[in-house]
Amino acid sequence: RRGNCRAGMQVKATHFIHGGASALVTPYLPVFLSQVLDMSAGEIGLISAGIYIFSTFATSILCAVVDKTGCIRAGFIGSISFAILGRGSLFFASNATNLASSSGLSRTARFWILWVYIGLSEGIHGASYTMLDTLTMFHIDKKRYGEYRLWAGAGWAMLAFAIGFVYEYVAGLEWMFACFAAVMSINVLIWIFMTPSPPKNSSSREGLGSPTAIKSGLGSSGSDPDISVEAAMESKEDKMDQKVVVA
Repeated sequence: RRGNCRAGMQVKATHFIHGGASALVTPYLPVFLSQVLDMSAGEIGLISAGIYIFSTFATSILCAVVDKTGCIRAGFIGSISFAILGRGSLFFASNATNLASSSGLSRTARFWILWVYIGLSEGIHGASYTMLDTLTMFHIDKKRYGEYRLWAGAGWAMLAFAIGFVYEYVAGLEWMFACFAAVMSINVLIWIFMTPSPPKNSSSREGLGSPTAIKSGLGSSGSDPDISVEAAMESKEDKMDQKVVVA
């Protein structure tokens, strides 16, 4: 019970931090693009579309890799680590844009470079939501999933409510990327140094299986029921053939 309680607290804290860190950037990214990088409404729309395009492909690829390897924890740590690097480096986007402009790079070229960079970093961050959900389902009783997912909403609401005033009166909008990197880094440290065990005899493992089962592509029982049935049928047919030969 103590182990399950510890795992539950860790998963709740992870959701709270993940939701809170996301709220530091996501609601204010269009404002940053407009006010700091001087993008038009059409350009912001293209950036937003690019984010979802990259997120779709990044999530599919990352989930396929995790399905093949069974490395759920590593997939989550990797996705948020890349998001930290990608989003965090946007702190220097304004300086980089000015430098590119002074070097003679056209506005169109600068925009499409940013389109790819922002789309890729935001896409990987979007994939981290799926990784976190998978990690949650593996470490808790899936019947209580909503209880844990609620903490992400709480983190988002609390930080989004306060941080807007900080950006307006204390720090500039570019600081949201540094804040995101600092807060999300806590989740990286949590899952590097703390690994809770899945609850025993719970429904969280149904459909996910143990790490070994996931790695081999088998179910939670450690054997594929379809393969077992086919093997039994082949064995039965072999026995019938032997009887016919003897007869």
